[in-house]
Amino acid sequence: VQDLRFLEPQLTKATWQDRFREKQALGTALSAQGRFLEAKRAYTEAVDLHQAELHSMRDPLSRLAGADLAAPSYRGLLAIQFLQDHDPNGARLTWNQYRSAAFLKPGSFSSALQGESDLTILTYVLLPQGIAAWISRGTLVEGKLLSAPVLEVEREAQRLLRRCAQPNSSVEEVQVSGRRLYRWLLEPFSPLLKESKLLVIDADGWLAAIPYPALVDTQGRFVGEQLAIALGDRSQVREGQDRGRPLDMSGALIVAVPSPGGSESNRFPVLSTSL
Repeated sequence: VQDLRFLEPQLTKATWQDRFREKQALGTALSAQGRFLEAKRAYTEAVDLHQAELHSMRDPLSRLAGADLAAPSYRGLLAIQFLQDHDPNGARLTWNQYRSAAFLKPGSFSSALQGESDLTILTYVLLPQGIAAWISRGTLVEGKLLSAPVLEVEREAQRLLRRCAQPNSSVEEVQVSGRRLYRWLLEPFSPLLKESKLLVIDADGWLAAIPYPALVDTQGRFVGEQLAIALGDRSQVREGQDRGRPLDMSGALIVAVPSPGGSESNRFPVLSTSL
């Protein structure tokens, strides 16, 4: 910390990246020492530097590179707000800042929808301390650090993805994984989910790959049959667009060539009962 403090006066004419790295390293060092108020100040200064430079990052690749560089500062600030300040709304605003930093247009997926009373927005963020999650609807924001074991959640998510992708997987196998993931990720917020017309899930990292409609609630029902769900793309839900509806999973409509020819004939059986 002393070495970083010594560097500060020498960086007044340095590039914003060098000044940013110094602030970010200072925040990390202070946080490791438990000096959270000072760490929060350093992380905030780093985030402000990044936000001030966004106008110069005109192409998507440079914005993504800048967001990757800045990620530890946003996550460090978010962790302090969430775990030390017990301020889930402040953490939500910090996360929205980070998410929007990678896009050419301002505003993140969840921030663009914030305040709409018929939407419930559930956000998951991976932190070194675990999975932080908060749920918001209208002006209500509630957050918690999930007790879910991160490595087990990731392994079960991968298992569910494999089972969903394999034609020979049984429904029972999918339900086993879906039930475990529901218990870890959705059940802590079940009272608010029951009142939702549409659930918007904004998930971080590998959590975004989880097929949330395939999770199974305590009644043994697929979540996608009970709730309309929109997953993490900014453009999926907009004012005036169809907000979706729960899925009917009692059957499936398959559209395919009934009698494939050429090289495809060895891979796909003929659908003799097709229309």
